[in-house]
Amino acid sequence: MVPREMAGVPLDRFLENSLPEIDRRSLRRLVREGQVTVDGIPMTTARPLHKNAVVMIARGASAASYEEADRSPIEVLHDDDEIVAISKPAGMAADPEALDAFCATWRRQFQAPPAREILRAVDKTERDASGIVVFAKTLEVARRMREMWLSGAIEVEDLLVVDGEPEEDAYTIDLPLGADRRHTGKRVVDRESGDAAQTEFRVLRRFMGFSLLSASPRTRRTHQVRAHAEASGFPLTVDPVYGVRSQLLLSDLKHGFQEKPGRTEKPMMERITLHRRKLWIPPAPGSEKPGRELSSAAPPDFERLLRDLEHYRGIRREEGAA
Repeated sequence: MVPREMAGVPLDRFLENSLPEIDRRSLRRLVREGQVTVDGIPMTTARPLHKNAVVMIARGASAASYEEADRSPIEVLHDDDEIVAISKPAGMAADPEALDAFCATWRRQFQAPPAREILRAVDKTERDASGIVVFAKTLEVARRMREMWLSGAIEVEDLLVVDGEPEEDAYTIDLPLGADRRHTGKRVVDRESGDAAQTEFRVLRRFMGFSLLSASPRTRRTHQVRAHAEASGFPLTVDPVYGVRSQLLLSDLKHGFQEKPGRTEKPMMERITLHRRKLWIPPAPGSEKPGRELSSAAPPDFERLLRDLEHYRGIRREEGAA
């Protein structure tokens, strides 16, 4: 039953809050396929809910089966005696236990298994983003890598699809970020008491009304790239917190598009449009080992989005290859 404090919340967001153990894409599929009812009526849209509405998932509907359908092997990008780097799928926490639950065989790819199978994430990559995640294999390495991460010594490059077309080919956002008092977990520009934050953006492609950017955060603040993209006037195309959409539909791209009567339009993208594609880890002080350069190709859903943008909106200008 929808409590008073959640009245007006969209159905998909209510389900995500109520069933955090189930992948949000799976929940949205259940909604689209009419497996969720509100006050006994199948609801196939994410419309707002009213107070005391009764939300039910049809008996026999299985979100787990949808999760399995989406799973693919986890790619190990780099493995040595200190770290292991993977290409994380979107929608999964950057946590070893979550990885084990997602793909029980991913550790079999290790060339150098960690002592006692203990892994520690070097950074907290966003759950709904895809791309490179690094795990340290010992506590000593984890501490060193964490210090390098927080100091900015580890260089990062993210790919992001945003709304709008920046005029400049490259620009820097240098704005302090602090907690948003109105929204738990969100970061906003806070010029008085925020933490210093700087992100360099570069335009790779311009479509009509959208752009593909690369972002290189020079500091390490929570949600920094997303918050700075919003502050610059070019929020991520799909970002329910810092943007205007929780999903991207074909009707958002194709002018005049209307789904056939009786059919619900299927989203083209249901996660934030951000992918971590490059990481440079410098050698440790005094170490004879070389630095590590990691790269992760954009996943199929991200590449498909770029093809759809090119098809329906066209490329105005391309500054560099994605």
